[in-house]
Amino acid sequence: MIAARRGRFLVCAGGNNGSQFPYHLRTQVDADTSFTWFTTNANGLDFNVFPYPNMFFELWADLDEFENVQYAIGADRVTPSLQFRERTAFYNLAQNLGTTILEPLINTSGDTLGNVEFLALQRGDQVQMQVRIASPDSADYLWRFMTTGSGRFDIWSLTTATATSNVIGPALAAPLGLPFPTPAEYPAMAHYVQPDNLSHIVDSWACSSRTLTAANYWNQKEYQPCAGAYINAPIEPYTISSGSSMGPTRDDRYKPDIAAPGDVTMAAAPMAIISNWNSTNADKMDELCMHVRNGGTSMASPVVAGVVALYLQKCPSADWPQVRNALINSAWGDALTGTLPNNSFGYGRVHAFDALVASNMPPITITASDDEMCSNETVQVSAPAGYDAYVWSNGATENPTAYTGAGPLTVSAATANGCAASNALTFTLLPAPLTPVININGGLLTSSNGPAYQWYFNGAPVIGATGPTLWAGQVGDYTVEHTASNGCSAMSAPVNITVLGVNESDARGFAAWPSPTRDALTVQVPASTGSVTIELIDGGGRVALREQRAASMQHDLSIEALAPGTYTLLVKADAVIWTSRVLRLQD
Repeated sequence: MIAARRGRFLVCAGGNNGSQFPYHLRTQVDADTSFTWFTTNANGLDFNVFPYPNMFFELWADLDEFENVQYAIGADRVTPSLQFRERTAFYNLAQNLGTTILEPLINTSGDTLGNVEFLALQRGDQVQMQVRIASPDSADYLWRFMTTGSGRFDIWSLTTATATSNVIGPALAAPLGLPFPTPAEYPAMAHYVQPDNLSHIVDSWACSSRTLTAANYWNQKEYQPCAGAYINAPIEPYTISSGSSMGPTRDDRYKPDIAAPGDVTMAAAPMAIISNWNSTNADKMDELCMHVRNGGTSMASPVVAGVVALYLQKCPSADWPQVRNALINSAWGDALTGTLPNNSFGYGRVHAFDALVASNMPPITITASDDEMCSNETVQVSAPAGYDAYVWSNGATENPTAYTGAGPLTVSAATANGCAASNALTFTLLPAPLTPVININGGLLTSSNGPAYQWYFNGAPVIGATGPTLWAGQVGDYTVEHTASNGCSAMSAPVNITVLGVNESDARGFAAWPSPTRDALTVQVPASTGSVTIELIDGGGRVALREQRAASMQHDLSIEALAPGTYTLLVKADAVIWTSRVLRLQD
């Protein structure tokens, strides 16, 4: 979604697991048999994947880094003293991929301590392996995950973070009342792999190379609260928060990418929260009692997102690498960040001003084929070539582009190094006539009212057909164009004539003679008829003769100026139409 279109970007909170007990395990497997302890998880469903006591964790590795690893589960008795009780057989990926291996773990006394399940699944070029002992015989054992061979893998496991078994290190062993002896006290500990606080960012979006993942540093340390004494926290602003999750990613890229202020930030909140905090957390509100104190990477990430929004406002055609590079390349550090990049601050603290200024490029000039247009027409506007992408202020993205409107029209053009803004163009917009509508009455075509008319047959102008009506003398498509005095025009939708003819009114009292004729034609209409319009339409649908006559039963016309041929006689009186055919002979 991010890569599919320019002008998009995703900022992620890095997470607040920096203060958790170490729960990431990275094991570099070699010929020695190393191990790490996991506990039985007897918690309820809030902190347990399964509704029963179990030992369970997930392992992740690249396929090519796990093919030569052999693994087993063993058990250490804790009381009355530490003692290794036995292990399963060692297995490898070739035996386990896509297949569940089930083996009972039997101690040296022949007792079954639990049934161990191994399931390895391929996820693209990765391996996800699940290891479980459902309802073990006793929750008092420390379960060894033992590995040998060559390769590398990662595990994240903690009841309060992943609802899986605790992975044991010295920091967690003491509060759980578990032993963590020295190698001198328990020789096997010489090959123990401890968990660490690294790589506590495990969300797939946050680990993506196309996003910016935000770390959290202390924003301030002092403020006057809504109630209580002046706050002066024992921290140093600009130092990383102890809760901010650390990187790197599983494939050793720097994450988080960038850091922003988060802890001790005063922000707006719903009135319901403000009212509640007035009585319970007044020391965590500003002195006006209208903003609440918050923190964490969920406060830092909107800061970064705001910088990205400003950047995209300036460079709307920027793609994700341009946005990411602009913020990373302008990030800054000092003695408090240490050498950059690192696993706490990423590439440094976000710097909004430098990110925007560093993207400055010389302004560009856009031109148009004309500065005047009819309201229903377009002009071509052009920006200089050579840029990666263009976004015009009307939303167009091609260059050159067609434009209709008065303006102002601008463009932002982007390259990998930044973006350039253009001058603004304005246009004189001339009003165009309304789109004409053609009414059909048999073969008589009548246009809606317009300033001036021109009829077309199959796309070609009908010579002399410049009135509001046209007799459809041929089968085909007819259109009419209205043209205003300012030169703007509008074309109707075509109407297709497939049957020639007209809806004639009662012919009683109407007659026309003689036909054939050479020079004269007499037209008779009923006595009650008022003024009439008499037209002779040639074979091409053009009006060859049009006369307006006062009320009379008989009208004599001279047609000697007409070319020889067959004509349609059209007599109109109010809503009444009479037609006839007239043949004009050669002189």
